[in-house]
Amino acid sequence: MSSLAGKKALVVDDNPTNLKVAMRMLKKLAMDATTVESGVEALALTEINSFDVILLDIQMPDLDGYQTARALRDREIKTPIIAYTAHALGSDIELCLQAGMDEHICKPMLLNQLEEKLLKVLGGND
Repeated sequence: MSSLAGKKALVVDDNPTNLKVAMRMLKKLAMDATTVESGVEALALTEINSFDVILLDIQMPDLDGYQTARALRDREIKTPIIAYTAHALGSDIELCLQAGMDEHICKPMLLNQLEEKLLKVLGGND
């Protein structure tokens, strides 16, 4: 069994289809996933719940992914954050890292890519 089994993920994306795809993939990895559709909801939920990892879309109304990541870090939430976005240029990745995110994965993502990034940020490698 994967070292990801039972880990808790928060998926933040304003697109319902992307949320469904991410949920299916996380379920295949035996992870527990919670979804929200905005950065505002993500901030509220992380105040009352802890997660092992956060998958964070960049382009969202209200708070975008960069603002959400900075707000999480300002609140001293140390949960690993993986940017989950169609923005794939080196400069985009650098902006994600500068905002406090730990990793970057491109949409559309493949299951093996997601698993690799999750294992990297969560320290598992079996």
